[in-house]
Amino acid sequence: MAVPLSAKLLFLFGFVVIVSGNNDSKVIGGGRAPVIPFMVSVQRHKKHHCGGTLLTLSNVLLACHCFSGYDRNHKLVNESDPEFYRVFAGHTDLKTKSEYRQTRRVESFLRHPKCRWRGGDDIPKFDLALIVTKSPFKTSANVKVIELFSMSKKSYDERIAKITEDTKCWSVGWGYTEKTSVETSRYLNYLEMRFVPYSKCKATLEALDERFETFNMEKKGQICAKGDLKTESLYRGDSGGPLICGGQLIAVTSYVLNSDDEIPTVFAKVSEFVEWYGGIAQRSMNSSGRVRQNGLVFLVMIYLLILK
Repeated sequence: MAVPLSAKLLFLFGFVVIVSGNNDSKVIGGGRAPVIPFMVSVQRHKKHHCGGTLLTLSNVLLACHCFSGYDRNHKLVNESDPEFYRVFAGHTDLKTKSEYRQTRRVESFLRHPKCRWRGGDDIPKFDLALIVTKSPFKTSANVKVIELFSMSKKSYDERIAKITEDTKCWSVGWGYTEKTSVETSRYLNYLEMRFVPYSKCKATLEALDERFETFNMEKKGQICAKGDLKTESLYRGDSGGPLICGGQLIAVTSYVLNSDDEIPTVFAKVSEFVEWYGGIAQRSMNSSGRVRQNGLVFLVMIYLLILK
């Protein structure tokens, strides 16, 4: 029997949204991760809030819902003021000073145009977004960008369609490591995961929440995966982090329906992101080109005036 709309809906960022039930949210299980050069910590008010993936030295992919929060009256508020945030890269320990760690301020947030989430128990759609930093990171042994499989949605979807339950997948994050934790982890943790086909994921979620009987996850840019072991899963603070399958960035951590370790985590597919992102990058290049061209014209005019 499907559970009515009071089922728990957990978001895996710096706080957790729960319609009812316990304040649970995780990487639980798994193990300490080595340096993942493209992995960043997005910090809000000096605390870890979401994970992110470095696409260029100044562009970070993460979840759209990471820019929202709740006030003291539990009302949804927009927390997308760039001054609230910093991006950390290059070190797995968030509390230890290190020569390898780099920190950047945030210039702007860009939400995917199809991103929809009204807060509370609303199911997010196309949970994808981009951070642009004020200055670029510096490439080092600990800081490197990840290469996207393709800038074509069709090609990316074809790649995702080849993933099976036997494909090796993994994710990382600074999320809670125990259900009784009161804060996110200081250390980056690693979790081996297994892809869950749409049919199995949908059947599991329908049994928990009747909305999934009519909610088309595939058309809303979502896929599912869960920890290899029954005691392992992603949790609070892990939102925005990457899902890597077969060596490729496949998706972004979005939400789970409740805190049961055997319930799949839902991810936002990167295939829904690439063409929108490509358009942004192209417009940025065109704009930069116009600025350089205008600057050159200005210098030529000054030179001609001097000759006179």
